[in-house]
Amino acid sequence: GQDEAAQAVLPSATVIRPGCTDGYASTAPAGTFLPNGFGLYDVLGNVSEWAEDCHLAEYRDVSDACVYRVRRGGGWGGGVTLIRSDRRGGWLADSHDSGTGFRVARVLE
Repeated sequence: GQDEAAQAVLPSATVIRPGCTDGYASTAPAGTFLPNGFGLYDVLGNVSEWAEDCHLAEYRDVSDACVYRVRRGGGWGGGVTLIRSDRRGGWLADSHDSGTGFRVARVLE
């Protein structure tokens, strides 16, 4: 979320927790902070992440004509209510911004 480092560069940034700074005005380099309990880095607050899923109001009637894709979580520019692992939104598949990234994953056997 936005902190004092962000506000130093972006005066309009709202500081969520006064006195808190991670030292980065926007995204932090991958792996900068400790992983969560599952060993995953950068899960919350750095960038929201693209998911493979089509975004639908309900999880049924999926078709190959997927216009909106799912982004999960919240990025550095979002408010505290957006930085949640269960946050899910639909975005045009070709959209991009500085608060969105992706996670490379592989299937473990």
